[in-house]
Amino acid sequence: MFAAAVRLRQSSSEIPFRAFVATMIGAGIVGLVVPMIDRPWIVLGSLAAVACVVLFAWRLELGIWAFILATALNRYSFEVAGWQMKIEHMVLLLVLLAWGLRLQSRQDRIERWPLVGLIGVFLGLSLFASIANSPDLYKSIRILTRMGLAVAGYVLIVNHVRDSARLWQTVRIFLAVAAGAAVYGIIAAVAWRMAGLNIGLQYNTMDRTWYPYGTLWEANIFGAYVMSACIVSLVLLLSGQRVINRGFVSVVFTVTAVAMLLSLARASWVGFGVSAFFIVLFMGQFRFRNLGVMVAGSALMLLVLSSVNPGGVFEDMANRFQTLGAASQETNVISRLTNSEIAVRDWQESRWLGWGTDGFHINHPEIPSTLPSPQLNALYDTGLVGVILFATLLLAFVGRALAVAMSAEDRPEKTLVIALLFSFLGLLVAFQATDAFWLGFTWVHLALLMAAVLNVQSQTRGGGVPMAGQAVVPETAKTAEREELRV
Repeated sequence: MFAAAVRLRQSSSEIPFRAFVATMIGAGIVGLVVPMIDRPWIVLGSLAAVACVVLFAWRLELGIWAFILATALNRYSFEVAGWQMKIEHMVLLLVLLAWGLRLQSRQDRIERWPLVGLIGVFLGLSLFASIANSPDLYKSIRILTRMGLAVAGYVLIVNHVRDSARLWQTVRIFLAVAAGAAVYGIIAAVAWRMAGLNIGLQYNTMDRTWYPYGTLWEANIFGAYVMSACIVSLVLLLSGQRVINRGFVSVVFTVTAVAMLLSLARASWVGFGVSAFFIVLFMGQFRFRNLGVMVAGSALMLLVLSSVNPGGVFEDMANRFQTLGAASQETNVISRLTNSEIAVRDWQESRWLGWGTDGFHINHPEIPSTLPSPQLNALYDTGLVGVILFATLLLAFVGRALAVAMSAEDRPEKTLVIALLFSFLGLLVAFQATDAFWLGFTWVHLALLMAAVLNVQSQTRGGGVPMAGQAVVPETAKTAEREELRV
C-alpha cells in the first residue's frame, strides 16, 4: 500500500497522493480508535508514526534529517515492550520502513556497500559469541539489535547521499543539529549557575561540580559530540570552501567550542588537541589568513568567557585543565581502570570469543559504570578474534579516508573528507574515557565520511554519481562538462 503511494506520487499530481494519504489515515483512525478508545496516546502515537512513514517515503531526506536530529537526543529513552529504546532507535525504525517501501517500489536501490561486509562480519561474530558464551542471551540480543540499527542508519545515509548537493545539504543539517545541542548545553550551564535551574546537568560528587550534558546521554558524550562538530567547522573555516556559508560555519564553531569547554570533558579536550595536531600536519591544505582570523577569534572568545564568567564557570574550566596531569589519581579514573582490570581478568577465561555482546554488564550487574573504550568492549564481548576484526574495521575507515585526503585533487569535497576524518580521530580519542562508538551519532559521522570519500572518488574517475533509479550512461566530453558545472 505504501509502495503504491510512492508510485502514485511519482506519476500523479499532488491531489491524488494527498487523497490517498487522507484515506489511509482515516482507515487507521477507524482501526485504532475502536479497540483503544480508553488509551488515546496510543492512537495518536500510532497515527503520528503512520504519518511519518508516509512523509519519509515521499521525501526520504526528511527522514534522514529526523534521524540526525534524534541522534542528538539520546538522553531520552522509553520502555517499549520491555526494550529500552532511545528516540534515535524509534525514528530510525520509521525511516527504515519508509526506505523499504521505496526500495520495494524501485524508487530507490541499494548500490553501495562501503565496508558493510566487514561490519557485517563483526556483527555476525558478536552474535555467534553471544550464542556460544553469553550468560544472558536475551540481553545480548537486545544490545546487538541496537548495534545493528546503528549500522542500518549508516547504510541508509551512504546510499541516499549520492551527489554533492545531497552531501553538503546533509552536512549542513548535521552541523545545525550539533550547534543546537551545543546551545542547549550552554543554556543548561548558565541556567544552573545563574538561577539554580537544572535542565540538563549531572553532579560530580568527587569535585562537587555540575557538568552539562544537555540533550546527550552524559557529559563526556556531550563533550565528544560537540567536539566532533567543532573540528569539522574548524577545518571548513580554515579552508577556502564556499559551499557552506562561512557565517553559519563560524556560528557552529563558536557555540560548539564553548559547549566543549563547558562540558568539562577532558577526554574531549584531548581529542580536540589530537585533531588539531593533524590539522597542523595538513596545514598546506588551508589558508594562513583564515588561520590568523581563527586564532584571533578564539583568543577573543576566551577573553569574553573569562570576563563574563557566569557563576565561576571559568574557574571550573581552569581547575579542570590543571587536573589533567593528575587524572590517574581521581576516583572516576581509578574506577575505569578497575573495571578494565576486571575485564581483562574475565577475558582470560574466554580468550577467543569473549563473553558475548554486553557481557561485562551481564557478568557484573553490581557495577553501574561501563568499560571505557570500544576496543576493550570488543575484547570482552568477542575475544581476540573480535578485537582484531574491530581494529581492522577502524583501520579500513581511516585508511580509505586518508588515502583520498592524500591523493585526490583539491575540491571542496576533499576538504570535507579531511574535516570528517580528523573529527573522527578526535572521537576515537574521546571514546577512550567513555565509549559511545555504537551510538547513532558516531555512525552518522562515519556515513558522512564515507559518502564524502565516495563522492571524491567518483569525481576523480570523471563520472558523476547516479541518482537513485538512474542508469549509468557512458561518459562523454559534454556530459563531463555538465557534471563539472553542476558540482
